[in-house]
Amino acid sequence: MILWGFFITAQATPEVLSLDEAIALALHTHPTLTLQKEKTYELRFKVEESWVDFFPQLALEGGSSHFENRDLRNVGIRLRYPLFEGGRVVYEYRKNEAQEKAGQARVQITEQKLILNVKRAYVNLLLEEELLKASQTEKDNLAKLFSIAEVLFSTGQVPQSDLIRIKTQLLESENRMIQEEKNRDVAHSVLLQLLSLDQTSDIKVSSDLSHVISERLSLEEALETAHIRRPEFKDFYYREKGIKSELNVEKSDYWPRIYLDGQYGGSNNPMGMRRDIGSFEEYWSIGINIEVNFWNWGKARTRARQTESRARQLRHEKNGFSNTLSFEVKEAYLLWKTAQKSLINAQELLSSSTQAYEILLEDYQTGKASNEVILESQNQLHQSQKNYENSFFEVFNTEFNLEQMLGLLGEVSGR
Repeated sequence: MILWGFFITAQATPEVLSLDEAIALALHTHPTLTLQKEKTYELRFKVEESWVDFFPQLALEGGSSHFENRDLRNVGIRLRYPLFEGGRVVYEYRKNEAQEKAGQARVQITEQKLILNVKRAYVNLLLEEELLKASQTEKDNLAKLFSIAEVLFSTGQVPQSDLIRIKTQLLESENRMIQEEKNRDVAHSVLLQLLSLDQTSDIKVSSDLSHVISERLSLEEALETAHIRRPEFKDFYYREKGIKSELNVEKSDYWPRIYLDGQYGGSNNPMGMRRDIGSFEEYWSIGINIEVNFWNWGKARTRARQTESRARQLRHEKNGFSNTLSFEVKEAYLLWKTAQKSLINAQELLSSSTQAYEILLEDYQTGKASNEVILESQNQLHQSQKNYENSFFEVFNTEFNLEQMLGLLGEVSGR
């Protein structure tokens, strides 16, 4: 009920949508996840269906026929209860139960992929908004430079070519702003699509982000966590369990099947004996039937071999995933560490570029700095600002990737 209430609020276009709220909304409405949950829900009925074979089967039988000017009628109840089927009923139940649990693991896998995509889209929208602000700052700085150059030109301190160069860069900055606005709008649309919201919705994102993974995390701890937490291993486990049970189902055909059969009813021609058709007599029977399928042209053995082959394929798939996971976790870990170092460098570069530009701006106003030097400094400042914004949000993106590699994205984090 809480999620549904939030969904209604979200559709009414909230002012600010936090990251956790965006994730909760996506988990509640995204069609891919909903489809996977429905598939798992379907498997639950197969488990319930398996229970049926544990109980006696009752059938109501009746018929009427005309033979040699006689109307023959019968009605009765037939009962069949499996006393022994080589364990088929038990293994069929275990197979379906394992398939359901594997389906639940696949739901968790889908959830983690969706959460990762939402986090990336959310942060990408924040990045594009910051890059747009950086372009606006560049434009404002160039406009200020142009005003200063006009004053200096009026006093004969700079040539007209300086005005033209600054004006040219100012126009180029306006073009960059147009491109950044387009990038921001595309990022906004991507997030709306992941949240299953109308493309006309006007949502805002919050820059109030926090880190989840401790900076003290070691590579060894990351590898260990991944092999414990990744839901794919749960999927492999239950798929293996399901195939093992399926193999036992196939092998149950090697055994005879024993049933307790009973019948009770009435007929005007019981046991096929010719009697007075006017007498409708009661009859009953009970006994044990043994069915032995001693020759089926190797069909049971062939099915068992196919299942054994699928079990081997699954083991190879699991080993391949485990080996690849170790490499991917290490790669994600190193990228995360590199992003942290790059952010420190980008922050220092931005601070240095800002100081240099402020000093050169004062020198330019007094004629101590040339037009080329101040424009180069402004360009360096803009690039440093963009580099800082990219580095800042890259730390979050690499952390999101590492979270996904470690299997830590299954639940909404408390931010």
